[in-house]
Amino acid sequence: MRILIPTIEPMQAPGGVARYIQAIQATFPKDVNVIKISKEQGRVSMLRQLYILTNSTDRFFVHHIFPIGTFLYLLSFLTKRSYVIFFHGMDFDLAKRNAWKRFLSRRIIKRARQIVTNSQALSDEVHDFMPRREKPLTVYPCVSDALVEASNVIRKHTRAVHDIHLLTVSRLIERKGHRVVLDAISSVMTGNSVTNQVTELPVITYVIVGDGSIRRSLQERVKTLGLEEHVVFLGAISEKKLAQTYANADIFIMPSQKTQSDREGFGIVYLEAQLFGLPVIALNTPGVAEAVKGGILLDSADKLAETILLLGRDKLLADELGRCGREFVLTNFTRERQFKKLAPLVYDV
Repeated sequence: MRILIPTIEPMQAPGGVARYIQAIQATFPKDVNVIKISKEQGRVSMLRQLYILTNSTDRFFVHHIFPIGTFLYLLSFLTKRSYVIFFHGMDFDLAKRNAWKRFLSRRIIKRARQIVTNSQALSDEVHDFMPRREKPLTVYPCVSDALVEASNVIRKHTRAVHDIHLLTVSRLIERKGHRVVLDAISSVMTGNSVTNQVTELPVITYVIVGDGSIRRSLQERVKTLGLEEHVVFLGAISEKKLAQTYANADIFIMPSQKTQSDREGFGIVYLEAQLFGLPVIALNTPGVAEAVKGGILLDSADKLAETILLLGRDKLLADELGRCGREFVLTNFTRERQFKKLAPLVYDV
């Protein structure tokens, strides 16, 4: 194979990195192969596995700067095989967490054939970290071919005047913001929102797709707020059902925030929602701001209730944002458009 992508995670794992790698392979099926590196037997075994693989590839695409990037940095002096480092967000934060990691990361980055990031904001961060290198190439995540096709044929539902169907698609972890969405819904439906000036309150349904560590605590919060009839936990679902779930929603909402240990590198679900014509409510954070054109970006979660009401009542605004978002995604974030940017790194070896 011309290009090899070694990974320490199974490709069936949920999450943006696995999908990003799958998109690379789908774009260059004859030239790119993905291989799982076993880490159960320790670092020496991993180094040996990678050394053996240098005989069957021209270049490595690295999505884990630690430990795979470290090993390929060492092997590059011996085997003369080049590598490309990909950063997705949290991995870059980890790469500069302490003095030793910063020292090693700079060495790995300096020797890399190219650096690729999944957002322009992250490209700027990496360039600030290594100002004497050329600026990293930005290759954005993209919507899947299957979802693009589905969005062309699945009909969007028509909602009742006072109904609002909200949707979040993500892992159930704290930083995604499910809890503040629940609080905002409670505020709207009980009439406690400061912007609620009408006598007839909207009926809100909130669908949560995904699973994770805080599912039980979120379900408890739903009971505490008395929202059992309004919140649906779907868990993990198939891509076919996901397409219909997007089509059944009115607004996509995910006020994800950066924490000390994690961040939203880009947020492909924002693209997927816009692909189906949904207006998006999100927080204005680096990376996310590049993914959202058809929506409202908030500086804090304090105005979630107000914004839900705004888009719930103003159908013309919601529809216009939806049209704008769909056009934005189809113009910029298909697999063909984004991942063809990697062609020089695949063929120029």
